[in-house]
Amino acid sequence: MRQAAIVGIIIFAIVASILFGYYMMQAMYQITKPVEYSENLKVYFRVINGTTGQAITSGIVAELYTTDVNPMARQAAERGDPIATAVYDSQAGAWSIAGIDAGTYKLLIYYGQNTYPALVEVTANPTTDPDREQWFDPGVIYLYARATITVSRSAEAFDESTNSWVSVSDLNTTTYDKWRITYTIKVSGADKTKIKAPIRFYFDDIDGFSITECKYDGTLKTLKSDEETSSDALKGLYFEVTTDMEPGDIHTIVITIEETGTVTATSFTFTMADFYTCQYTTLKFWTYTTDTISITS
Repeated sequence: MRQAAIVGIIIFAIVASILFGYYMMQAMYQITKPVEYSENLKVYFRVINGTTGQAITSGIVAELYTTDVNPMARQAAERGDPIATAVYDSQAGAWSIAGIDAGTYKLLIYYGQNTYPALVEVTANPTTDPDREQWFDPGVIYLYARATITVSRSAEAFDESTNSWVSVSDLNTTTYDKWRITYTIKVSGADKTKIKAPIRFYFDDIDGFSITECKYDGTLKTLKSDEETSSDALKGLYFEVTTDMEPGDIHTIVITIEETGTVTATSFTFTMADFYTCQYTTLKFWTYTTDTISITS
């Protein structure tokens, strides 16, 4: 009995020691746990000219917005107001925005200089730095100069008398009722310039005409209808690509048009809307590339 009592005391002492050690470790962790700051942060980021590889240290405007607005929208009501503006900190070698809380934001950067603006979702994470300094994630934003677009067009009509396609200079609805138009898009410019995506290709939606087939680089595309102009000043039938174009790229669009009724329009226009995301006219320094062919009778 006495030995059993001694064993029990020993086991109790061991368990008590373990529990005591556990709670002491917890208490020490609470004491030594770093303090995280999530308010009144100063957050840094760098802006790089993606075409030259050089850091941009002046000349840009960088504004921070909440995520529920679109600073590149055409309509002012959708754009919202910036909650903060960046300044360049030469000591840090980076742009900075001070006095914000941890969270996710939209960062709008525009530069001019034939350079596309950028709209990037960034996150300011809490920091243990007592100075409350942190870097955005992502912390580096790239801006790219706009390349040059050249669009050439050739047109053919289907001649039922010879059952063949013949070259034409316009769409004559008296002589023919089926046409094939080929647009060749060539991109040129300095190395690392871009035609930025998303890119929309619009075609006039004309009463009496039906686009029965559309191919982009040989791949069939389904055209969507856009009749609302307040958001982009564009309307018609369109498709979209989401890959940037670079100097040296050549792309082709081939559409087939058939006459299905009375046509009163006098022209048919193709529009290439690059970086369609940006519709705010103050930011959009470029004009869309267009091509127009006459409709005759």
